Parts: sequence; structure tokens; C-alpha cells
Amino acid sequence: VVAIEPAHNVFPELERRTASNPTIEAHQITSQELLITTGGSTFDSVVYVSVLEHILDDADELCTALQLLRPGGTVGIFVPAMPLLYGSLDFKSGHYRRYDRSLLTATIETAGLELVEMHYMDVAGVLPYLLMYRLLDVSKLDSGSSKIYDSLIVPVSRFIQHRVGQPALGKNLLAVARRPLA
Repeated sequence: VVAIEPAHNVFPELERRTASNPTIEAHQITSQELLITTGGSTFDSVVYVSVLEHILDDADELCTALQLLRPGGTVGIFVPAMPLLYGSLDFKSGHYRRYDRSLLTATIETAGLELVEMHYMDVAGVLPYLLMYRLLDVSKLDSGSSKIYDSLIVPVSRFIQHRVGQPALGKNLLAVARRPLA
């Protein structure tokens, strides 16, 4: 596993968490720098967790992922969803956008990737997020709120999704795309 984090303030935590695992290489570089050092077509998978919303040209970033992948390789993408929810925490976190299905699909396809699957996650988190960060304009997420969210809202979302299936909306989107074989 090659884990990259270009941010100077975040990389030390990645390095600390991966130091004891010899199967993970942590590098403080961008994906474009990784592409230059590897020459491309190197990886079976590329995973973005809460990354694309921070990048102005998200389609260009996925073009880099396409070049890093071997033909048939996959990209996993986890992003915040529902543009209506864009609020104080998104702004303070440096998010350019929140996604809906059509925007994420267009971004994936613009990059030359094929969409394999996409679904919303965390349906129970929509209302609390809307209240806290859009209506009440709270500009930070403290550890107490995070613990409550993880212990109450996340299990409710999982229960709903297990009982009902894929929700029609949610606080996040998860997508899998593939580099074409040709």
C-alpha cells in the first residue's frame, strides 16, 4: 500500500499511524508527483476518502488516478453529498463542493473512467448535519459531537440501510469506477 498525503499539517499523523506496518509506504507528495515517480499504470486500485471535495479541478485529479491505474484497475471514491447541505463546516474545511449523483458521475466520466457503482450513505446524518452546519452555522466539529454522532447516528443509518436497502439520499456518496481495459 502506498499512502500519500501532501498536507504538511496532516502527513505526520499518517506517518505515525503507518510506521509500524511494513506493508504501507507513506509519502508526503501529491498524486501528480506519484505519477511522475512511478511512470503510471502501476496500481490495481486508487482510493480517495474525503479528498475530491478539497480539489478545485476534481476531474483532473481523477485523470491522474486513471494514469496511475493498470487497465481494469479501480478507483474508490468517498465524498460528501447533497449540495443543499453545504454549510459552515464545509467552508471552514476547504471544501469546494458537495456532490450529487449527476455531478460525481460527470466528474468520473470526464476523467475517462467507467462508473461501476454508486450509492448514498448515512441517511440518518442528513438532518443533524443540516441543522448544525447549515441552519445553526456551527463552524467546528468537536470530539464530543463526533462521539455522539458515531455512537448514535451511524448505527441508525446502518440499520436503515440494512432494512431498506440503498437510500435515495445521504450525507455521503460512495462510488467505484474502473479504468477501461482498452
